[in-house]
Amino acid sequence: MDRLLSRAAYYHARAVLKSRRKAAAAARLTLSKARKEHTEFRRLVSADIRASRAEEKASLVLGPAAPKVAVGKKEIELLGAMDQLRVIPPKIPQESGKRLGLWNIVKGDRVVVLAGPDRHKIGTVTAVDKESNRVTVEGANKVPIKTPSMFLSVDPNTPAVMWREQPIHVSQVRLVHAIRDPVTNVFTDHIVANVTRSPLMKDKMTGKLHWTRYVAGTNIVIPWPEEVEPDHVDHPVDTRIMTVETASFIPTLLKAPMPLEVIDELRAKYSKFRTRFSKEFKERLDEKERVEKERIETLKKMARTPLQDAHRRDREEKKKLGPPVMSDEVAEMIGKVMAQNRPELLKKLEAKA
Repeated sequence: MDRLLSRAAYYHARAVLKSRRKAAAAARLTLSKARKEHTEFRRLVSADIRASRAEEKASLVLGPAAPKVAVGKKEIELLGAMDQLRVIPPKIPQESGKRLGLWNIVKGDRVVVLAGPDRHKIGTVTAVDKESNRVTVEGANKVPIKTPSMFLSVDPNTPAVMWREQPIHVSQVRLVHAIRDPVTNVFTDHIVANVTRSPLMKDKMTGKLHWTRYVAGTNIVIPWPEEVEPDHVDHPVDTRIMTVETASFIPTLLKAPMPLEVIDELRAKYSKFRTRFSKEFKERLDEKERVEKERIETLKKMARTPLQDAHRRDREEKKKLGPPVMSDEVAEMIGKVMAQNRPELLKKLEAKA
């Protein structure tokens, strides 16, 4: 028994180790893909920077003699424009552990940009990308993007370049909050360097965590921005709500159209009792059950221990020998033992005989 327990513990440890190695390999693959994406993103950034510096150097050194890189109107518009992939930041894998867990900056907050061409500019957060630790600030860090060819094929008059806010890393922005001056009672904007939060609380209905934001070192509460419901505008082509809610088709078995599959289900054609099956469907079910039984038997054989295999072989050998037959020698020996142990029983048998 101890040997079986030790063998079971050994195989259990091997299975746990195998699953851990498999999870570690999957995590390494995910991190490798993420590193490739970050490398490609940095390559695009470096290519843009090198091209910009080369154009600036040629313009400063050569002046009017600098080669013209743009000839037509479209080339002039595309000069300096970035590729669409340049604006999409790569995602940070969850396995790296570098994603922010709890965000104190959400959509609708007012923030100030600390780096880049729009440094010291205050704007409203329009989007939060938690997978890349970046936020999009309204009117900040705008870059020219080449219009996708799909848009140009639909409308040839579409501009070749469109301006778009590029996401900014969350470490390069700070919250801006209006704080009242105790002397003048005037509210002025202050940059909140550090934010602290209250203990986490979980909503029993939604299961979401919520907390209160404070300016670090004070009891000044930073309220969460109010969620503004989108203003839906009705258009002439929109379908009215009463038309959508009106039932235009009520299924019934009394008149067509009714799908044959629905009729079969309502008539219990696929009942477990198999009294209304078609011949082909019944054969298919029987074949499926046979395959499932073979699979279970195979798994049972694979899960047997050496001791179970030995007992199984012993049982098969006993079955081959057939039912036991008592020989005359064995019967005589049993009679002698009974005569020694219970002589009165032997006398009764002789009297009856």
